[in-house]
Amino acid sequence: MKFKRILPFVAVLGAVTMLTACQPTESDIHAAVQREVDQTNQQMVEMVGAKASQDYKIRLISTKVIGCKDAMSQSGYICDVETEIDNPFLGKQKKVLSSRFVKASVGWTLVDGNK
Repeated sequence: MKFKRILPFVAVLGAVTMLTACQPTESDIHAAVQREVDQTNQQMVEMVGAKASQDYKIRLISTKVIGCKDAMSQSGYICDVETEIDNPFLGKQKKVLSSRFVKASVGWTLVDGNK
């Protein structure tokens, strides 16, 4: 009798686990944001050279996922993410932005920032 009561609970728990496993994790999002920062820093190297670009390097300090939801009409997930960066022009900044993340060959990728 107890087995029949537990079975629906286990099925629901399994379904919820599978659905949440599809979303990007905190480390996935951190890696995606870091790739964007690295790309920005590489563009600076190309513009002013490697030596001069050291003074203009942006540094990602932290990311914290506040929440994610299905992007519905588009692929991926819309996630509210708190980021802290050290910008050589503006100093340290902490902001919460909504961004869309999609699964790509390199892992989760930031597609649209500040949605």
